[in-house]
Amino acid sequence: MPDHRRGIASSLEIAMKAYDAANKQGFLVLNNMDPVINMQRRIEFEGPLQSIMQLRNNIAVVIVATKSTIDKLVGDRDRPFFMSFRVFRL
Repeated sequence: MPDHRRGIASSLEIAMKAYDAANKQGFLVLNNMDPVINMQRRIEFEGPLQSIMQLRNNIAVVIVATKSTIDKLVGDRDRPFFMSFRVFRL
């Protein structure tokens, strides 16, 4: 059985290493993230993403989700992204 946590973290790491190798700054846009973020009990996503983001200063990560999902993501003290990024409401 595959380790989904490792797969998510390693996939993000591969994408971010590609930016490093090209010596470029860039954006990683994660669209329609509500289902992924809401699956936290089954697949750990936020912790690995937050860990990888801390190691990279040349990548801007954009998480696209509904207002309620983003509010939970940054407003819950027990979650990795508590008050850790700017929220732009559209």
